[in-house]
Amino acid sequence: MKNWGIRRLLMVPLIGGGVVLSAGVAHATTAYDEAVAEVRSSGYGVVADALEACSSSWVGGYTEAELESKLNSSSDQWITCMIAQLGGGSLSADQSRQKSGGVVRTVVKRLSNILRPGGGASTQNSSQVRRDSNGNIVGFSTGEMGPGIGLWGSLSVSEGESDGGSFSFSASGASDTSTDTEIRALSVGIDKTLNPDLTLGFTFGYQDESVSQTSFGSSGHGYSMTPYVGYNIDETFSFIGTVGTTYGWNEILNQEESYSLWFFTSGVEAYKPLDNWLFVGKVYYNWSNESNSGGGEDISIGTLEMGGEVSYLFEGGYEPFFGIAHAIDTHKDPDDSSDDHGIVYDLGVRFYAGYNWSGELSATVIGDRSDYEETSFTGNLRYEF
Repeated sequence: MKNWGIRRLLMVPLIGGGVVLSAGVAHATTAYDEAVAEVRSSGYGVVADALEACSSSWVGGYTEAELESKLNSSSDQWITCMIAQLGGGSLSADQSRQKSGGVVRTVVKRLSNILRPGGGASTQNSSQVRRDSNGNIVGFSTGEMGPGIGLWGSLSVSEGESDGGSFSFSASGASDTSTDTEIRALSVGIDKTLNPDLTLGFTFGYQDESVSQTSFGSSGHGYSMTPYVGYNIDETFSFIGTVGTTYGWNEILNQEESYSLWFFTSGVEAYKPLDNWLFVGKVYYNWSNESNSGGGEDISIGTLEMGGEVSYLFEGGYEPFFGIAHAIDTHKDPDDSSDDHGIVYDLGVRFYAGYNWSGELSATVIGDRSDYEETSFTGNLRYEF
């Protein structure tokens, strides 16, 4: 990653305001203290706090060339300290939710497609199988696909935009801290339908991430591992559960910070087939906790989602669907300025191609939060044998 992001972060209040520059070579500790006071009085409280924390690491003068040299060095103790103070606190609840949410949605959709009536995990004789008005089975059933092993892969891209970021460098609000986060993810999974009601599986994923702010930027990548389980409780209800972890690294000015993210999701879906229509009600609870080596507080989020979906299966095995859910943050630590409520819109098409192939293309929009919105596109393909 280019170091322009953090250079701007520091040079705007320090050089732009003529704070650190003393028209020469001031080496006294008092000059550094005076610079901190001037930065704070200019409204850059967060930067001033970092300067105070890193004062013992400063060595040298206060010329622009001196500061440029530090900003371009990955071994300078002062810049390493400043990165830990400023970069470590750059994570927001919305960014953390975006990381875990992408993995969770991919797995939940995969399980839902297996367990749902016509999805491949129901028996020919079960009333849960989708039938048209003449009693003919629509979609796939165990009689066609059979309980077995399924291999699947998924590609997704998500764009998150936060108006407020995780904090403001300027107490006066003059600094724009809007944040754009893009995550590109690849997942591969394997699952086995042990009987008409029970499916167990495991997925492994890789994600590449880039974060940009007006005054900050980073890039990173991570690896996730997620076991999951799906169970048809009866002819109407199914349980879906998953627990997983993501380990990753963010790069800031050629310095790497590691992070760990733990998450779990459990929920219940209720199905009502009506000819070629399928109506689904959903209730899910999602929890995640993220920590990083750069410092700053851990971020934990608990979200309750309640909603539904409607779909119609056409001849040929194509099934357009539309879903909507209300997301409520029941827990968020530390709390931030983002809304605790949002709406999740889901639109796409499933296909049952025959020869044991099935898949889905979908777009998901998370909106109606006052300072955050997210759009993601996902495609997955599954083969059962």
